[in-house]
Amino acid sequence: MSAAVEHLTERLLDKSESLEAIMPSAITLAMMLRHRNTASWLRSEFEGYDQAAELPGYRHDIHGHIVARSPQYGWIPAPINDKQKKEFGHRDMLDGVKSLEKTCQGCKKGTGSRIGFDPEEMAVLQSKINLTAELAITISRDSYNTLLRVIRSALYLWCQELLAAGIGGDHN
Repeated sequence: MSAAVEHLTERLLDKSESLEAIMPSAITLAMMLRHRNTASWLRSEFEGYDQAAELPGYRHDIHGHIVARSPQYGWIPAPINDKQKKEFGHRDMLDGVKSLEKTCQGCKKGTGSRIGFDPEEMAVLQSKINLTAELAITISRDSYNTLLRVIRSALYLWCQELLAAGIGGDHN
């Protein structure tokens, strides 16, 4: 039987294994090794974050496309300029790994997930573009994939550091 660190590394390299299934093992390993900061980070990534202030940098300002609901054509690109795109065209991702993977799997290649604006922010944007239609932001599937790859890669690098420190093998 391979050691926990080697087994976790193998699971991280297996693309068929979901990050949701791997994270509990990684949290347990971090707790066993008394890596409290790593365990806390892993738990936050797994369950999601409560507020944007806690988010790591890679979860801030995920760019998307602002769309408006047309009664005739459905969701269409909103008529906004570059300044408005910079101001309103991004979101912080608070969702946990399970939700991120589910959203990613639910999107077809080349599409994304639509996230509604909160009412106050939508009212401000509607007044700036002189439009009364419902507005949302579409985050691409690629952005979700990138976020999940960053988390998986960070876990992999942590495992590599553990192996380099000699925490591996059957009797460790």
